[in-house]
Amino acid sequence: MSALRPWAQGSFELIVHAEIHRREGGDFDRRMALISFDNSIEISITTYLTLNPIQRNGVQYRRDNVEQWLKNYHTKLDFFTYELQRRSLTEEIEKSEIVWYHDHRNEQYHGGSRGIPEYRVLEEIRKAALWIFSVLFDVQKIEEVLDDEILGRTPQEEGKITRDKTLDMLIDMNNEVIMVADQPYSTSEVLFATDPESYLADLSSLEESRDYIGELKEKYPNYVRPDISSIQFIHYNQIVYLKTITVEGSIDLEDMSFIIDGPEDEEMFPCTNSPNDNATHFIRQLDPYSIIHCVKLFTELACQQIAKSYEEPSRVNKNE
Repeated sequence: MSALRPWAQGSFELIVHAEIHRREGGDFDRRMALISFDNSIEISITTYLTLNPIQRNGVQYRRDNVEQWLKNYHTKLDFFTYELQRRSLTEEIEKSEIVWYHDHRNEQYHGGSRGIPEYRVLEEIRKAALWIFSVLFDVQKIEEVLDDEILGRTPQEEGKITRDKTLDMLIDMNNEVIMVADQPYSTSEVLFATDPESYLADLSSLEESRDYIGELKEKYPNYVRPDISSIQFIHYNQIVYLKTITVEGSIDLEDMSFIIDGPEDEEMFPCTNSPNDNATHFIRQLDPYSIIHCVKLFTELACQQIAKSYEEPSRVNKNE
């Protein structure tokens, strides 16, 4: 971006933002790309019209014309048509088409029936945004300039941030759905798309224990549900969770703060312990009867057998 004139960088930043989302290709990204490309068109024209003539190679416009052109989106496009004629340049995209893409963008805000932008729409409004920007700010080979800027911002493959399913669940469990352009998105999706550094910081703060399903099976043969493939403790934001993964890959997270121990009702699995310490404590301190009343790790048959063995002696004692 440093090769561009300072007054062109704000408009170009919108294009870069749009292009990054376009390349990601998700539903949220496609909406954001459409909105940002469209915004860049309007900002490019507005910025150009409000420049000092010395920043436009000495070109001057009548003040009343400028005021008229700046009124709205349509009149700004009227100016661009005028500018093409003044420079004797060919119109690559008709105003009517750009307005149609703009209306499509407005549908994203008002919850219309068009929904997720089609790839064809993104390609066309992208073409319009790059064309208008390159004409107004005299940028040659705009595609190369954009590619170079994106490449400079792209992390190396080995350091690339990817979404983590467990972290996504933890973020979304503690935050409400976010509305963007009248469309609902999970907080994790918005955070990853708009602030990957913060997402990475959250990911770095997440602590996991060893997978102790083997230890549990060794202590309680034939008790553990066969559909569970992994059991761990997770610490996140000072909260301790029990994480289970099924053989199909679905994840369940259980807040363990409700399990108390001792005369002062202290948490049995505090976040002041390490996740591995809590895993060890689970294996050594929780008896089978406590386990079946706290978490769903054992089969239904095992739960019945455990309950019977723990409850029947008390009934006998009462009868005596």
